[in-house]
Amino acid sequence: HGDFRHFGQKAVESVGHELLCAAAANGAGEAQHQVTLLVEAQRERARTLVELAEISAFYYRDFEAFDEKAAKKSLTEAAVAPLNLLKQKFAAIDEWQREPLHAVVKAVVEELELGFGKVAMPLRVAVTGGAPSPDLDLTLYLIGREATIRRIDQAISHING
Repeated sequence: HGDFRHFGQKAVESVGHELLCAAAANGAGEAQHQVTLLVEAQRERARTLVELAEISAFYYRDFEAFDEKAAKKSLTEAAVAPLNLLKQKFAAIDEWQREPLHAVVKAVVEELELGFGKVAMPLRVAVTGGAPSPDLDLTLYLIGREATIRRIDQAISHING
């Protein structure tokens, strides 16, 4: 396949179409625009199209388990309060877009008087399972509201388990 990072826009759209088909088959029904954003965001991390699909699976399919190392580090007792507050605020926002999502994370950081990492890292692990991902607001936007909230619940259960 060659090095994926050198692919042009045509290839990005082509892989985007493949992922869109895969996403639609999984009942996610993402818009083509979102999938193209996903491919652009992930292409620096993948060397082949197969690798791209593998590292992007969490966007359109729930993962089976959290990465053990990531969960041990970020999904701790201290993460429960920020995750619960994030969940409430995500459920309440009108528009599931990058700017309002970023604003929610920032509001939780300020409200709980925590460092950004103490809120963002548990959230990232909760929604990705610990997989490498691009900007947090882009990741949340692409995953969608329902899956984000469902995965936060899963992370809280994991912590309390």
